[in-house]
Amino acid sequence: MLAEAAQVGAQLTYWSPWNEPNHPYFLSPQRGTCAAGAPSLAPAGYAAIAEALEQALAAAPGDQRLVLGDAAGLLQPTASASSVQELIAGLPRELICASTIWAQHAYIGGPDPVDAVARALAARGCPSPYTIWITETGVGPAPSDLSGARAIADGRKGCEALQARLRRWYDDPRVSAAFQYTEREDDRFPTGLVSTDLRRARPALAAWTAWGGARAPAAPAPAPAC
Repeated sequence: MLAEAAQVGAQLTYWSPWNEPNHPYFLSPQRGTCAAGAPSLAPAGYAAIAEALEQALAAAPGDQRLVLGDAAGLLQPTASASSVQELIAGLPRELICASTIWAQHAYIGGPDPVDAVARALAARGCPSPYTIWITETGVGPAPSDLSGARAIADGRKGCEALQARLRRWYDDPRVSAAFQYTEREDDRFPTGLVSTDLRRARPALAAWTAWGGARAPAAPAPAPAC
C-alpha cells in the first residue's frame, strides 16, 4: 500500500490495523464461552494484528503512525461482543502506549463513549496522553445487530441530536476529530447524508455542512442548522 501511494504522490501517515475488533462481525470469537462474564478474547486477537502492522510500519521508510481502536461504541459486555473498556484494558501495555490516538465509533442514539474511553486509556498509565478521534458517526435507523445505537427514524430529531453531540465533542479537549461514516445512504446501514439514489438530502447534511464547508477548523461552533 505504501508503494502504491508513493506512485501517485500520496502520503499515508495514520494507519489503523482493524475495524471494530470488539464486534463479532469483524473479529470472532469474542469470548471462549457464550457468557458476558467470560474473559474477552478480542484484545489478544487484535493485538496480534496491530503488532504486525506496527512492525511493518517501523520497517518502512517515511513517517507512519499507528492509530489504535476503531472500536465499536459498546460500553457494556455481552455474550457475543466485548466492551471498549475490556478491549483497552486487555491490550499489552507496550502496544497501547505505542500510540497517542484512539479511534472510536459513536453513533447518535447510543451513549457518548468519550468519558468511558478516556478513563480506560488513563488507567493504562501511558507516558503520553491520548487524543480521541471519532472515526465513525452518523444518525439514522441503524440496525441493532450492526450498531450499539438506538435507531433514530426521525431525520429532524436525529439532526438535532447530531448537532448537540458535535458541539459537545468540539468543546471537549480530549476529542480532536469527528468523521461522518458515509455520505451516500447504505440500504443495509442507513446513516448517510443523501439517499441511495442521490436525489434527497437527509437533514443531517445541513449540520455537517455548517461544521465543515468553508468554516475554519478553529472558528466558533456554528449555529444549529437542522
